[in-house]
Amino acid sequence: MKTIAEQLIQLNQIKSDINQAINDKGVEVTNADGFSIYPDKIRQIKTASDLTFDTTPTENSTNPVTSGGIYNAITENEEVVAAALNDLNDRLNNVDVEEMTSVT
Repeated sequence: MKTIAEQLIQLNQIKSDINQAINDKGVEVTNADGFSIYPDKIRQIKTASDLTFDTTPTENSTNPVTSGGIYNAITENEEVVAAALNDLNDRLNNVDVEEMTSVT
């Protein structure tokens, strides 16, 4: 059986490990903070349910876009995307590889 001193050392290490885990999740906690604040600190950890999603691609937004939003943006602009792909294909087909690789 561990002595009280050994148990206190182990408890201090566990507290330090929990502090590090909370800090790793982006919430600041120090070794000076007592156990009583841990529940509030843990509640501050952001989870996927805290994210805000855009339903359409939005310029300058840092929010993730739903897959449906991406699909709709592509299908709504299908003609534009198709024209751009065709233009790119035409440009690639007109590249003179021999001219690009010849040494002058």
